[in-house]
Amino acid sequence: RWPDATRSGQVACAPLLGLGALLDALAKADVPMPADAALIVFDRGSSAQMIDFAAELLRNASMPAVCIVPDPTLWREFQSGGIIFESPAADPSVIAAMLFALSQRQGAVRAMRREIDLTQRCELAIRAEMERMHEELQLAASVQREFISLPAPRAPMLEHAIFSRAVNFVSGDVCCVRDLEDGRICFFLADAAGHGVPAALLTMVLVHSLQTMARETGEVVLLEPRDVLARLNKCICTHCRNFGWFATAVYGIVCPATGQVTLAGAGHPPPMVLGGTSGRLELETTGPVLGVIDDPEFSQISCTMAPDQMLLVYSDGLECAFPDAAEGEAQREVRERPHLKYLDELERDVTQLMGRPEPDHGPTLAEEVIMRLGHMIDEQAGSLHQADDITAMIIRCQRRSQQLRHAA
Repeated sequence: RWPDATRSGQVACAPLLGLGALLDALAKADVPMPADAALIVFDRGSSAQMIDFAAELLRNASMPAVCIVPDPTLWREFQSGGIIFESPAADPSVIAAMLFALSQRQGAVRAMRREIDLTQRCELAIRAEMERMHEELQLAASVQREFISLPAPRAPMLEHAIFSRAVNFVSGDVCCVRDLEDGRICFFLADAAGHGVPAALLTMVLVHSLQTMARETGEVVLLEPRDVLARLNKCICTHCRNFGWFATAVYGIVCPATGQVTLAGAGHPPPMVLGGTSGRLELETTGPVLGVIDDPEFSQISCTMAPDQMLLVYSDGLECAFPDAAEGEAQREVRERPHLKYLDELERDVTQLMGRPEPDHGPTLAEEVIMRLGHMIDEQAGSLHQADDITAMIIRCQRRSQQLRHAA
């Protein structure tokens, strides 16, 4: 009865297949579908498991079908995905119309399935490419850390601690502390323009090009901070100007025995001396950013830190880490530079820490201060989505009397 209906001209169909051949084709994803629609007749000997299995294969293959079952009311709630259950008593012309309608839509279904398959393949390719880039960025971050990391200064009367947090995998900030041959130490903090890999590459160029000694009249002499920045600026202008690279920086020399600090800056936020009776002190210098002007003049400044003071050097990302001043703030300085309010709080912490006995073990005072600064940054709204790389460094000099007390 049903073959006659499907051959009546009311529905276009492929040659008839047995149920086993049809299910076998549906189960093999690489075998083309034998028809645009299927008519499957189940007799009373067909088990419910067989009917479920056939319907599931049809749905997975996106192939519509009319299934003739002894009692369609048991299966009506499972009609979905182009699978229709009908009774053997149904009008063959109605069944033929159903098959014709289902077969006509199959072209669009197959086109959509091809689009879905293509999209899934593209998604897998994009995901693989993203994973590759993720691995490369992690490797770049490791290379950057290894390249700029140097052994800690051996000066016994010096404490230093660094806080660094990048926006991306790699940072556009660089910070390092080195021993000098005369017993002093030098520090360098730079902030390359931009973020990500280009800025990180410039930081590696800056560290590699940093020259603290020079040969003059046959002797090797220690360069002044302003001369170090001048030579570094010349190098950046010579080799990196075509790339539009530039950076801010601060370079200084510290004598751990006396607490004397001499530094020069290149468009960088001024370092600060925290603690002591005089309160926060900014060390202002003049000088343009590196990589813009060929022969600029860099000024330098000197001061002597008291035993209860510390030096804070930071990048401008720290200024962006704190919220703007509250509306109606009276102090003009706080309105224009709202981060100073928080640095004043840090300065009070420094004074408090300096007033207590120094611990014999555990973190140094410099490390405690840098940890408190990190907690202050973490407490700000949006700290997980920072606008810029953040780097800060604390340097503290211990006097010889302090060292003798610890030794005793």
